[in-house]
Amino acid sequence: NKKFVDFVNVDISPKVKPDLIHDLNKFPYPFDDNSADYIYANEIIEHLKYPEKFLIEIKRILKQDGEFFIKTPCYPYKYIYDIIFDHRFSRWENEHVSKFTYSRFKNLILKHFPQSMILCHGKFLPRKVIAYNPPISRLK
Repeated sequence: NKKFVDFVNVDISPKVKPDLIHDLNKFPYPFDDNSADYIYANEIIEHLKYPEKFLIEIKRILKQDGEFFIKTPCYPYKYIYDIIFDHRFSRWENEHVSKFTYSRFKNLILKHFPQSMILCHGKFLPRKVIAYNPPISRLK
């Protein structure tokens, strides 16, 4: 777990020494409306029971001209990748309560952030899907 400077690092576990201990399955989040310039959620959404509520909270917290980055494993490709490469990643399987295909992730993100870019990455198969929501000012 990396800790980012100039960010409010949030985690449910005190072991990682976050700036704020909070369960992201509990709403609302303890942030003011329109208070964040940038939200970085690297492999978080798949651990949440309510990914759509998470995005609603992101939208509430993010400033009008804010930006976000969200990355998550991509299913069913992840299963194929695990089989090919000897199940290296299966230990996290029980922790992933929300699983996303490229289409499911794209549709969910675009429902709340229609200007977002959705990308896949992986050397052999698309193992991760990424959503990037640029500031509105950059789109003009």
